[in-house]
Amino acid sequence: MKFFFRPKNKNELNRFLKALHFLSAAGALFVFFFTLKTFPVELNIFILSVAILYLIPIFIKSNKFSKFNSIFNAFIIPIWFATAILLFGGYFAQALASVTLIFISYILFRKESKLRLVVIVYQILLFIIPTIYIAFYGPYFGVIDIPFDEIIVYFCCITWLSITFVIYDEQKTKSFTKKLEAKNEDLIQLNTSINEKNHQIEEFTAILYHDLKEPVNNILAFSKDLLKKANELESQLPIEITDNLNFITQSSSRMNQLILTISDYTKIGKERLKKNIDCNKLVREVLDDIAAKVTSTKTEINVGNLPTVYGYATELRMLFQNLILNAIKFKKPDQVAKIRISYFTNDNYYQFQIVDNGIGIPTIQSKKIFDAFIRLNSRQNYEGVGLGLYNAKRIIEMHNGLIWVESKEDNGSTFNFTLEK
Repeated sequence: MKFFFRPKNKNELNRFLKALHFLSAAGALFVFFFTLKTFPVELNIFILSVAILYLIPIFIKSNKFSKFNSIFNAFIIPIWFATAILLFGGYFAQALASVTLIFISYILFRKESKLRLVVIVYQILLFIIPTIYIAFYGPYFGVIDIPFDEIIVYFCCITWLSITFVIYDEQKTKSFTKKLEAKNEDLIQLNTSINEKNHQIEEFTAILYHDLKEPVNNILAFSKDLLKKANELESQLPIEITDNLNFITQSSSRMNQLILTISDYTKIGKERLKKNIDCNKLVREVLDDIAAKVTSTKTEINVGNLPTVYGYATELRMLFQNLILNAIKFKKPDQVAKIRISYFTNDNYYQFQIVDNGIGIPTIQSKKIFDAFIRLNSRQNYEGVGLGLYNAKRIIEMHNGLIWVESKEDNGSTFNFTLEK
C-alpha cells in the first residue's frame, strides 16, 4: 500500500500519527468553543472529553504508541459514538464513521481472527443498540444538529484510515524486513560454509600438489634417463622394454602437466585486490617467462600497443600466458607459428584479440572448447589436460567480461575477450 506520506523510521511514523491525533483534538475543540453558549453543559463536557482523549496519545511513549492506538480506535471511539447517539441522536455521518471503524478493526486485528470477531461485534452492537433505543425513546437532549458534523466526521474518518494504513504499511515492512534478515542470515551461514569447503579444497589441492609433484618429477627424470640408456642399447634390448619406458615417460609427463594445471586452477580467484595493470608490461613479462618455448619453436609474436586495465594481475597474467601457449601448441606442423596480439576500444570495454595461423577449430566446437577437460585433438599429437581455456573463461568471468573464438578448421584462430574500462 502506498501513501502520500511514507515514514522513514518508527519515530517519524509516530510523529505523523500524533499530528493526526492533534488535528482531531483541534476539530473537537473548535466545535466545543463554537457551541459553548448554545449547547447544554453536559453536551459541552462530552465534546471537551473527546478533545482531551484525542490529546492523550500525543504523550504516550513511542514504544507503546502503536498498541495504544489500536486499542483507542477499536474500543474507545465506538463508546463515543454510542454516547453521542444517546445524547443528541443518530446521523448518517455517525453511521459512516462506525462502518469505517469496523473496516479499520478488520485490518488492525487481521492476524487475530477471534479477537477481530469480538471487536467487530462489539462495535456493531455499540452502534445498533443506541440507535434502536432512540428510535423508541428519543435522545436524552432531543435531536440536536451539531454544526459541521459531516465535515468533522469526514476528517476523522480520513485520520483513522490514514493511521491504520500507515501502521499496516509499517507492520508489513517490518515483517518483510524480518524475513529478509532471516534469509540474509541463511545466506551468510551458507557463504561461511562454502568458504570453509573452498578452504578445505584449497588445502587438499596444495597437499596433493606438493605430495605428488616431487615423486612424479622423479619418475619422469628416471624414466627419461632409462629411456636414453635403452636407446643406446637398442640392439641389445627387447622392443617391449623401450615401448614401456616410452609409455612411462609420456604418462608421467602428462601427470606432471595435470598437477601444474590444477595448481593454476586453484590460484584463480585468490587475489582479492584489483589494480591498474599496464598490459604492455604484463605481456612482456609473460613472453620473458616463456622465452625458451618461443625460441625453441621459432614462434613469431607481434604485440601492438595495449591499454591499461583495472583487474587482477595474477589472473590476467595467467590468461595471456594460456592463450599464447595455446596458439604455439596448436600450430601447423609445416609452418612457423605467427601470433598477433592487439586490441580495440568500445564505449564501455576493451576488446583484445590474439590471432594465430594454427590448425584452427571446427566452427561447431567453438563453444565447447571453453568447458573443463575438453580435448579436440589426440593426446599423442598435442599435450595438455583440457583446462587452459576453461581457466581463461573463469578469469574473464571474474572481470565481468566475455571470451569467444572465431575460427575455421585449418585456417587459424582469433581469440577475443573483453575487459571493462
